[in-house]
Amino acid sequence: MINQTKTKRVNFTLPIETIELINKTAPRGKKSELVNRALQVYIRHLKQKSLRKAMREEALADAELDLEMTKEWNAVDQETWYNQCRYP
Repeated sequence: MINQTKTKRVNFTLPIETIELINKTAPRGKKSELVNRALQVYIRHLKQKSLRKAMREEALADAELDLEMTKEWNAVDQETWYNQCRYP
């Protein structure tokens, strides 16, 4: 079975330097494939960067709550450790 991907012709305006890079990099007849793959990689990178930023912000927002929970459970952990050392 042949992989038939739907395509649509679009028109972009790019700097001359970018066009020259595409012409030097892509074999004849493969420019669209090169641009498609480059855009997919770049968009994936942007999504990952955005996700990392959101996770970092969430972690910082939760840091105070995490610290409070650690303090609350510290007494229980200390008691458990003390009992285990006392009664081997």
